[in-house]
Amino acid sequence: MLANGSRATVAELASRVPRLVVLSITANREQQAQRIAQRGRESAGEVLLRLARAPKLELPPGVECMEIDNSGKIEDGVQAFLSALD
Repeated sequence: MLANGSRATVAELASRVPRLVVLSITANREQQAQRIAQRGRESAGEVLLRLARAPKLELPPGVECMEIDNSGKIEDGVQAFLSALD
């Protein structure tokens, strides 16, 4: 099963799902800021505040994490995601 969830729910999910594997999709801060700004919903200051308050991913013991760097081309990130599902 594949589910999209919040970092805040990982501990709860780990207690309910026997073999939870987290796919953490990340990008460098500059790329994140650029992508958020391109949406046009937040000012430059709001983008910086949003990035500053982004929670760090903390995993409970025994939870596997596969990290996908999506800093480059979107197509490369998609391919890394699909490869992780194999």
